[in-house]
Amino acid sequence: MKKPTNKKKRSFRKPPSKGARSIKKVLRRIRSKISRKPLKIKEIEKKDNFPSADLPTFYGENKMVLLVKDPWWLFTYWEVTDGRRKEVLEMIRSRRFSPEKTVLRVYDVTDTSFAGRYSFFDIELNFIATNWFIDAGIPDRQWVVELGIRTREGGFFTLVKSNTVRTPRFGVSDVLDQEWMMPDDIFWKLFGLSGGFAGQKSSLAVVEFAIPAPL
Repeated sequence: MKKPTNKKKRSFRKPPSKGARSIKKVLRRIRSKISRKPLKIKEIEKKDNFPSADLPTFYGENKMVLLVKDPWWLFTYWEVTDGRRKEVLEMIRSRRFSPEKTVLRVYDVTDTSFAGRYSFFDIELNFIATNWFIDAGIPDRQWVVELGIRTREGGFFTLVKSNTVRTPRFGVSDVLDQEWMMPDDIFWKLFGLSGGFAGQKSSLAVVEFAIPAPL
């Protein structure tokens, strides 16, 4: 017997048409051109016509601003020019004093003028700073802050001075607005109509009492 032979089936494909051949040639030419000539990306030059959005670090002014954070804390920021600092140092040396520390002097000026009697405390600045959080520790008080140089002899020379602020009181205000005050008899009537005496009145009854009918 003859062994069966596995014959491969031949697949017959139609030859590509002339139109398909021409399209393939065009694609090959395009690919060769792209591979030979790499695309050049032009760098966008930076234009200096637009102003910078960054805020300046210094404005060249001698200024100090004091703000209230809460009933116990204050926040201050400042700027002192080199000219102002040199001027104060020359004043200290002219009086034969020795500068010791740059400090924040915090004054409690509640119910007093700044030129009168007042209490204060110092915060030593051991490095260059332009702002500081201050633990005032007492609500409902008026405060002023000065940045200055303290001398070894106990003197104090001001560089800049802040505005005056008042910390809020802690708790509910004891000030009553007379415009919204209510007589006791009307209050207790409204309280009863709202069900305060277990009368179980409706909201309509309260509205009729609060808003009288037109004449």
